[in-house]
Amino acid sequence: MIRFGFLAPFFVLIAAVSAQVPPGGGVGPVGPGAPGSGGVGGVGPGSPACNGNETFTSCQKCDAYCTNPTFTCQEKCSAGCLCNPGYVRDLLNKCIKIEDCPKTVVATDCSTKKCTTRGGCAMFQPLNCATQKCAKIPKCVNENQCLYKRCPGGFQCVLRESSEKCVNPPCDPVAQCV
Repeated sequence: MIRFGFLAPFFVLIAAVSAQVPPGGGVGPVGPGAPGSGGVGGVGPGSPACNGNETFTSCQKCDAYCTNPTFTCQEKCSAGCLCNPGYVRDLLNKCIKIEDCPKTVVATDCSTKKCTTRGGCAMFQPLNCATQKCAKIPKCVNENQCLYKRCPGGFQCVLRESSEKCVNPPCDPVAQCV
């Protein structure tokens, strides 16, 4: 009589490895958040979900934008979603392939930006702006907080893109005195 009890661990190992192979074969990470998946997800349990073409990282610096694809961030890192390699953020804050960026920016100021939101259009600094000299971008807002913010002498109110996750776009930028 042949005993197969010693093979049980081998079959368990084969079953565990087989469960990780993506449909159609292949090896490597699969599923949401896997590099190149264009999917969502994070790294590890409890990680926040990211939008398409983004990956959660514990040390997110700043993404480049279509308007500044070679941007180098000067800010310290924090946990958050970062565009996958080869992707940049468009004016809607979505990660798109750099070659899909518009060849020209349609709206450069609020006079050409059409908004249907209650607050209309406001100029704001992108989140990845490390200095006050960055070009401002027109954005549709529900409310322009600079209309209500009083800044001390020598300072002016500037709208900056919020680093908080936008759940229900359009999300208003934050008013800051600079």
